[in-house]
Amino acid sequence: MRRSAGLRDDEQMHRAHTATLASSGLILVLVGLAAGLGAAAARHADLAALGLTTLAVLTTGAVGALIGLKLPGHRVGAVLTSTALLYSTVLLAESYARYVILDGHHGLSDGEWAALWVNASWPLMFGGVIAVALLFPDGRLLSPRWRWAACGTALCVVGTAVLGLFTAEPFD
Repeated sequence: MRRSAGLRDDEQMHRAHTATLASSGLILVLVGLAAGLGAAAARHADLAALGLTTLAVLTTGAVGALIGLKLPGHRVGAVLTSTALLYSTVLLAESYARYVILDGHHGLSDGEWAALWVNASWPLMFGGVIAVALLFPDGRLLSPRWRWAACGTALCVVGTAVLGLFTAEPFD
C-alpha cells in the first residue's frame, strides 16, 4: 500500500526534529565535559578562552537548533548544528589534552591523539562558515554553477585537515 505524501512529510519532519534534538543534546554533553576538564586543568587552561569558545559553540548550536526545529531539514540549520558538534569535539579534545599532557595525568591514555585532533581540525571549522555562506539564505546554492565552488572548498578544507594529521610540527 502506498503512503500519502503528507504522512511521509510528517515522518521526515519527525526525523529532522529528532536529529536536531539529539545533536543538540550531544553538543551540551560534550561542552559540559570540556568545561569540567578545563576547570580540572585550571592551572594550564586559559579559562577566558575556554569560556568564550564555549559560548561560541553553544551559540552556534542554539542557532542551528532553532533553525532546525522551526524549518526541519533546512540545510543552514543542519550545517550550523554540525559545525557546533565539530567545535564541541575539538573543545573537549583540547581540554582533555591539556588535562593529560600539561597537568601530568599520564595514566590516562590518548592525550597525544586528542592534541593531534585539535591541531589538525582547525580547517574543518572554517568549512562550516563557508558552507553557511554558500547556502544562505534558503539552504541551496545560488545556481548549479556554484557546485564547483562548494566541491572545491570541501576538497581544500578536508585536504588541509588530512595533511595536518601528518605534520611533523610539535603540538600547540
